[in-house]
Amino acid sequence: MVRSPHMGVMCSPWALKKLSRGNENKEHSQRLKKEAEILRKLHHPNIVGYRAFLQTDDGRDCLAMEKCSMCLGNMIEDRQEEGLAGPYPADDILTVAAALAKALDYLHRDQLLLHGDVKSYNVLISGTWFYN
Repeated sequence: MVRSPHMGVMCSPWALKKLSRGNENKEHSQRLKKEAEILRKLHHPNIVGYRAFLQTDDGRDCLAMEKCSMCLGNMIEDRQEEGLAGPYPADDILTVAAALAKALDYLHRDQLLLHGDVKSYNVLISGTWFYN
């Protein structure tokens, strides 16, 4: 855990999402800023936490957020590459589905937002099977 200088509370380690060099056009920058504005307003245990929006030393926009271990898409790929046969255990699938449903319900009902890109690579996972 690290202390967030912006929030004054204990927070998880941070992950940074920044525009790649050469991909810094105004449209991409505006999308990242909009994502940061939306994420800053969201407070739900199954949605990745906002930490800060800042610029790197070379002037690129950067969104700092709660760090998760991996995404569901990579977990599925890793499982296939390791040759693990069969589906995930039903309890694991239900855990993921319930957490995802809670997060989407919060977005749709409480925040009146539509995610627009729900897929396994956008389901972020912490080390304790809490899904974001």
